[in-house]
Amino acid sequence: MAASTCTSAKHEDFCFIPPASHPAPLPHRWVRRSDTKQKLPQTRVAYISTAGNPARWSQVERVREANRRIEALTKTDPQFAFINVFTAMLGPDGLPKPDIFVADKLHMNEQGYAIWKEVVGPFLK
Repeated sequence: MAASTCTSAKHEDFCFIPPASHPAPLPHRWVRRSDTKQKLPQTRVAYISTAGNPARWSQVERVREANRRIEALTKTDPQFAFINVFTAMLGPDGLPKPDIFVADKLHMNEQGYAIWKEVVGPFLK
């Protein structure tokens, strides 16, 4: 499974697929979702949600809206999945868990990645 970012532009769905996960070199990093379905019909593609973090918490509503739209898009096709790490990284107060980030409050520490392992792991089986 490759991690991807899918979006809609000019009524066509596009997915970002890292070149290393594609069996042939790509001339660009964005491909149409329909191309993915045609060329890699047995491949599951998952989008890992954008995660909220203390350093960019002022942008949280934009993050929530982006995640909502991408999740809705992935639900239209069983080949695509949405992995929601956003909510798993929040504490009971609805704010990012402070103990899962390094000093810059943007990047995760080992505890943060343990959460990702727990949430993302089942999709890799």
